[in-house]
Order: sequence, then structure tokens, then C-alpha cells
Amino acid sequence: MGRGKIREEMKEELQVTSYKLQDASYELRVTSYKILVLFVLFCIFFISCGNRRSPTGGPIDRVAPEILYTYPLEYEQIENNEIEIAFSKTMDRNSVLNGIVITPSNINKRMSWRRGNLLIKFTDALPEDTNIHVYLNPSIRCDRGNTLTDHTYLTFRNGELQRYDFSGYITLDEEETLPLPTILTLLDKDSLLVLNRTTTENNYTFSFLNSGRYTLRAYMDKNNNNRFDYTIDPFYRADFELPVAELINLNLTVADTVKPNLRNILNPTNNNLIFSFNKELTQFPNITVSEDSTGTLVYILYKEMIETNLHLLTTALDTLKYNVVIEDLIDHRGNNRETVLSSFTSNATIDTKPPVITDTFPRNGNVVHELKPEIIIHFDEIMLADDVYISLYEVETNINIPLYYLNSAGFSIKYIPINELNGFSSYRLTVHGNTRDNARNEMGDDVVIQFLIINPN
Repeated sequence: MGRGKIREEMKEELQVTSYKLQDASYELRVTSYKILVLFVLFCIFFISCGNRRSPTGGPIDRVAPEILYTYPLEYEQIENNEIEIAFSKTMDRNSVLNGIVITPSNINKRMSWRRGNLLIKFTDALPEDTNIHVYLNPSIRCDRGNTLTDHTYLTFRNGELQRYDFSGYITLDEEETLPLPTILTLLDKDSLLVLNRTTTENNYTFSFLNSGRYTLRAYMDKNNNNRFDYTIDPFYRADFELPVAELINLNLTVADTVKPNLRNILNPTNNNLIFSFNKELTQFPNITVSEDSTGTLVYILYKEMIETNLHLLTTALDTLKYNVVIEDLIDHRGNNRETVLSSFTSNATIDTKPPVITDTFPRNGNVVHELKPEIIIHFDEIMLADDVYISLYEVETNINIPLYYLNSAGFSIKYIPINELNGFSSYRLTVHGNTRDNARNEMGDDVVIQFLIINPN
């Protein structure tokens, strides 16, 4: 065998060995890669088993939807019997359809969606010179559950824009220490909703209304639960007509279903009875007082209501039992108790106390700017005008000024001069000591009051 052939065989064997070494190196790299991949997968599996979490899905959408634009613009003419409202977000369509009110409500219409915008199509001819109101309730929401931030009112027109409005102040029977929301609901003549409004101010306004009859209902949501609670929330209702009404003040009061009733009967003296009630009355009830044994009626000379107490001046009572019948007790809420039966036993205490003047008008030293002033004498008990002796003199001339009384009895007796007094003159008013009450107790001392008249002109 020649040397050349031997060299070629050795060269071939070296190449084969090199190929085998390359194959072994490749298989080693593949094996190492597989081991690495398995190791990484094992680590991921191990970590995920120890910290399993739900996918976050990004930040929560809390942005409230808004109205981007309307066509036509607000207060503009409606074209082609259509109104289009564009929202800033994709809306929950059911909430929009449930939370929208369009007035006048007797116009047929169809609502649909066009490129995400609400399309209101009126299928009836719109009445001439009429405003079309679109009210969107705050319950309307987008597909992410975010609601409108407030009540939304949109006004459009067909023909001339109607500008009727009304406003007023909101007051309460009881003072509130904090501003509370007042919910105002405007209804049309068919009791269908026109507009809702909420305010925490002491005044309100409704604008751009059509002519017609309306009902306004208002209540203050005292417990902030977004509903009217009959015996808790103060409320008010008014029926009116536009364009006549312009100012409607709302006096909110809590519904009162408690009927007036008699609390007790006091008999301080033998000619004085005091009936105390659980609430103020709007009128004098009919009262009958009679002796229990004989049925003889007690004559009532005079009666006067002061807050919840009814004061009676009567003929003299004996030490007897008396029956009382009270009819037609009516309070300021219209609650009526038809009849109350009661009784009391008189102690027949004789009145020996003289009457006392508690106040006067004018007071001593006052300046009066009327030429025929009303003169008032206040007493601590019911007086009959015929038992009050009074005189008025001009100081400079000592001329007597005739007076006549305006009421015949009461805790206060009112007088007025027959003729006008002189400007820039002084006058002396005297309530004489022989003034007496119904029990013939005299006052004793004169009470003198001086005042000056200044001509108002």
C-alpha cells in the first residue's frame, strides 16, 4: 500500500471524527437548551402557583358622561321634526330611554340611535310657537355605569320661542340649620311631568315655558333619601296658569294629621275660664258651658285666643260641677275634631285683684308720626271697653280730644281720635284710676302718658 493512499484514508477518518464531534456538540447544546427551557417553565409555574391573581384589566372608568352637542342648538328651531343628542361616551341605551322626558307629552315620537347619538323623531306635526323640553334624569348612565352629574334640561322651539317663566322664594315653618335639597316637580294640566329641579337655595326659577295650566309640587328631602316621606318632609303644592302667574312663594310645611284636642280647663276665678288645647286653632270653637245638675247655661261675655289658650270671661260661677261641649276644633292644617265633651268643678274663687296696665302705645315720651294714631292700652286681664275710663288732652291748649274705641272688650282696648291731631303738639293721655274689671275691682291710680305729634308731611 502506497503512502499517498494511507494519507487519504487518515484524512477521511479525521473528517468523520470531526463530524461526529460537531454532532455531539450540537446534541449537547440542544439538550442544554431543553433543560434551560424546562427550568424556566418550572420557575414560572412555581411562582404562579404561589401568587395567583386575577387580571387587572386596567384602571376603573369613573368619568361621568356629558352631552357634547345637540342638533339643533338649544333654543333653536327644530328642523325635519328631529332632535339629535350626542354623548361623550357610549351610553346604556335602556337607562337613557327610561330616564328621558319630552314635553309636550302628547306629541307622538320615536327614539333611536345613530352612530351612538340619540335621535328623537317626532311623528306628529309639532304645534306652532311651542317650546319642546327634553329632561334627562341623573339616573341615565354610560355602559361603564357612570351617571350624569346632574338634572339636565334642554329647550328647543318650533316657531317663536316662548319665554313664560315664574319664580319664588322657599320658606319653612321651622328654621333649618343646614341647607337641604328641595325637589321641585312641575306637572302639566294632565298631571304629566314637565320638569324636575333640585335646589339648596332659598329661591327657584322655571324659564322658557309654554302657556297653560300647571301644578308645582315641592318638598324638602330632610333625610336625604331621594323620596317624599309624608309625615317627615315639608312640602307645598300650587296650581296656577301661565302667563298669569309670575311669583309663587313656597312655604314648605310638614303634613300634620294630628287633630286638635282639649288639654285641660283652668278656672282661676269665678268669672274666668281658660281652655288649653294641644295646638293653635284657626277659629273660635263653639263652646257651651252648663251646670251639671240643672243644665242652666253659663253666659259667655267675651272670648279671646292667645296661642293655644282660649280665655273666657263669663258670668259668675258657683261651687258646682259644670259640663262643657266644644265643637268644630280646626287647626291651621285643616284637621278638624268635631266634638269634645268634658267637665270641671268650679272653686268659685272671687276675683279681688285690680287690673294692671302692662303696656301702651304710644309709650310715655314717644314721638308719633300720624295725625290720627291708634291708641292701645294693654291689660293683664280681659276688660270691657265700657269699664275703661280714658281721656286725651292737648297740652298747650288743654283742649279735650274725643276718642272712640275700636273693640268692645279684650286684653287690649284700642282707641282712635275722632279728629286729626295737630302736628308739633304735645298730648297727655290719662287712663283714670276708676277703670275697673268685670269683678268691679278698680285700678286705683291714674296712669298718665305724654307724647308728641310730628306732622308726617
